[in-house]
Amino acid sequence: MVSGEQAKAIVRVLPDGTTRNMGGTVRPLRRVVPHDAPDTGKPQICARQRAQIVAYKLIARTAGQWERDANNEGAHYIDKHPFRDEGIVCANCVFYRGPRACEIVKGEIDPMGICKLWVIPDMYLKSDNGGNESNA
Repeated sequence: MVSGEQAKAIVRVLPDGTTRNMGGTVRPLRRVVPHDAPDTGKPQICARQRAQIVAYKLIARTAGQWERDANNEGAHYIDKHPFRDEGIVCANCVFYRGPRACEIVKGEIDPMGICKLWVIPDMYLKSDNGGNESNA
């Protein structure tokens, strides 16, 4: 277990924006996502990602969580994908609330799955393509 991890209360955000304590606590499975690395001072979440986080949380709070499916209300969630070795998995996303839950996507979430809404700090991403997003 990573030192400094703290238990988090299980809280549900209702469609009207209010919250309800669900009782109990959840401990992070693999890590707590720092917004700034304490040892280097380098941001782990860039300004664009911070804006995504705020926007996605607001949407989930006001319109409800995304469905898992691939329709216009869906997050296009998949549990088997080819990007696992690169660190692109739910367990590394800032919205993952383990053990099998997401802050913004409904339903049971596999820690090794992924959806189109992911926000993952650079420190969890591994790239073998020289930093390019595509191999084209």
